Amino acid sequence: MGIHSLFIKGETATMIRMTVPKFYIESADPSEVKQVAAALGGLDGQLITVAAILNAARSGAVEAMHSVEGLRAYMKHVIEATEPFLPGGQVLVEELYDPHATPDMLVESVRRTLLWGRQSSLVLPVCLTAIEAGNMLSRMGSSFAFSPVTTIDQAAAILSATREAAAEQVILMIPFNHIAGIGLSPETLIQGIAALEQQSSPQGRLILRVETLDAFMTVCSYAVDAIAAPPEVFTAWINAGRPVEPTAVLESDTAVPETTEVVPVINLDAEQQSFTISTPYTDRALAENLDTWKQLIS
Repeated sequence: MGIHSLFIKGETATMIRMTVPKFYIESADPSEVKQVAAALGGLDGQLITVAAILNAARSGAVEAMHSVEGLRAYMKHVIEATEPFLPGGQVLVEELYDPHATPDMLVESVRRTLLWGRQSSLVLPVCLTAIEAGNMLSRMGSSFAFSPVTTIDQAAAILSATREAAAEQVILMIPFNHIAGIGLSPETLIQGIAALEQQSSPQGRLILRVETLDAFMTVCSYAVDAIAAPPEVFTAWINAGRPVEPTAVLESDTAVPETTEVVPVINLDAEQQSFTISTPYTDRALAENLDTWKQLIS
């Protein structure tokens, strides 16, 4: 994660990992992306989710799609339409969850998304099939993400399966506003993932998805690669006078506030490993993804 800086003292050189969170807008409406990019003076990336496409459809920004092919065509259109507002920025596109998909089918989805251009990458669901696909993709050099990552076990399963990936090829996305009600605090989860990444060289990237202004301002000082937020959060932050700005932070176990919780420790080098991937929250998120994209094509 983060930006590498070289600190030189005397005759020795030490690599210090610093990070300033990037801003990703969670939207499937090109006009929203244009407005927020202009107000901020630029954005670093975009997250196109199935829910964001439904919001765009409800607002009248997009017509009914009637088929999976039509839905994918709209995703491609959004990437092309927002390119002028995100020069050089990455676009993450959420996969349409299909419980019957195979690892090979998900790999093909990643390849198709890459053809849409402009550093486009697919966001895979957190399930066993997708993690198996991640294992295959890690040897192909394609960038891909997993969402929602809500437990240390899920992060460990993903990082263990993708240890052959290149630096920053694998992205873990945490639904910040929902973590506290699931189990560990967000801060403990981030610390646990940081500890796992010390074992999984090269390291991946961490993106926090936030839904409120309070959450956005809280994580601006965290050592993560990016913060993804909907347009209304960025607008509220701008209207409030940008009271908190993202700052460069040393990437370490203390890059988030200390918690009283014990950070779970998992050894990725253990000969026998067993991870719990399915959780009530994750299963509900996958079901909502499936229900949402079916609404879009009905």
